[in-house]
Amino acid sequence: MPDPYGKSPGECDGPARVHLARVTHVNIALYTLDLVTLYTHKPMVDVPFATPYCHPNHAGGMNFMPEVDSYCYVCEPADGTVFIIGFVLNPMTSARTEVDDLAEEGPDWSGFRDPMEAGDVMLGTHDENKIVLRRGGIIQIAATSLAQRLYIPVENIVRDYFQRYQARSPLGEIDWGHAILSGDDPNADHSNYMMENTLSNETETPVLVKYSIKDLAQEDVKTGNYSVELRVGRLTPEVLDPQGRRGDGFHVFANKQTKVWDGEAETATDDGDGLRAEDGLGMPGEEKGIVSFTIYCHDKGDFENKVTYAFQINREGNLFMHTKSHVHMEIDESVYARVKKGVRLDFGAKGGEEEAADRTRLELTEDDKIKAFVEETVIKTLKKFKIISEQAVIQGGDIFLGGMSGAQEVVLKDDLGTFLTTEFQCATAWGPSGPMLVPIGDVGSSCTKSAKTADEGDNEGGLD
Repeated sequence: MPDPYGKSPGECDGPARVHLARVTHVNIALYTLDLVTLYTHKPMVDVPFATPYCHPNHAGGMNFMPEVDSYCYVCEPADGTVFIIGFVLNPMTSARTEVDDLAEEGPDWSGFRDPMEAGDVMLGTHDENKIVLRRGGIIQIAATSLAQRLYIPVENIVRDYFQRYQARSPLGEIDWGHAILSGDDPNADHSNYMMENTLSNETETPVLVKYSIKDLAQEDVKTGNYSVELRVGRLTPEVLDPQGRRGDGFHVFANKQTKVWDGEAETATDDGDGLRAEDGLGMPGEEKGIVSFTIYCHDKGDFENKVTYAFQINREGNLFMHTKSHVHMEIDESVYARVKKGVRLDFGAKGGEEEAADRTRLELTEDDKIKAFVEETVIKTLKKFKIISEQAVIQGGDIFLGGMSGAQEVVLKDDLGTFLTTEFQCATAWGPSGPMLVPIGDVGSSCTKSAKTADEGDNEGGLD
């Protein structure tokens, strides 16, 4: 019974012919090649090529696509079929060497392939990307020398080499890289030479490392920011967002959108109100950050109000923190702070939003002064409260003027008020005076006073 090619079984059981040929055309849709034989100059059209394995019902196997000008051996069996056995270098050029070279090296069949050890297996293309299975267990997957991963069996190491690294997940993003350089197209063909040459020409290429984490896997962050973002590197407006992507401005050090008060906006006045520039209070104008940790809220508010926490450090060591909630600390041992310039606290509903004189604040300056702008002062003490100065001593509820040595006790307002409201009557030349009444306003004591100076009179004074 003849076969589909019109050959009988006897005719099919015969010798085959093998030709050395060159590929002239590649049909990537049909997986066929057009050839021309080198010695007989016979053209062959739509010739399939053999692979290590394939199946007519699925795409599994080891597949590749040849290129024009590659060389192969094509087989013509007696049954009338034709196929490419395999691909080789051109033996007429690869094996042809001078006699002197032949004595030293012999024919060269390397064909610009990477050096390999016995037993290595490699897949590669003209663009130098490759997958190499090396003896000893090492697996190498590389697009370029600066974009590759090694799996090393010694201590089970996974080692990455990259110029920029990006990881995308439904739960967040990781981005290790550098700012886009001037004239650098991120979509351009970056060979090893181009990458290394570009970086070597840019002596100050700023880096930017970003970790972004979502709150929920279903969260849509295309129009906003992730719930948590950590960025490290040169955090300036130019580096963070060269293409104007929304949201990067929050990572600029002490950015104006999260600052409640900018210390540089205030200057000293004649009456001492406000902060002086030399005091060093407030955040500096430098916007070159090095670390930025930001938390966003996607549940409510406009985009500008979504930052709920920001922690930033710049290269000079300045620290900035912004939070829309409470700060609570519990410390079992001690807190020590050494502040050379000054300390200022703005608090209350108006803190940081009104003019300096209207704010509720407490300020400790470097010249050992305490300045406070408050609406009401309430001090509550337990057991003992003692204040000592060169002019007065307050101890155990008693007040002494002139210091402890030779000081005179001052009658407190409550004690004096109790005395004045008693039924005690004083007899005078005009008759009894009647009960004493509580005076209006603050009551002080003039029955006792500190030691008199030389210019003071001898008037002992009485009750006003």
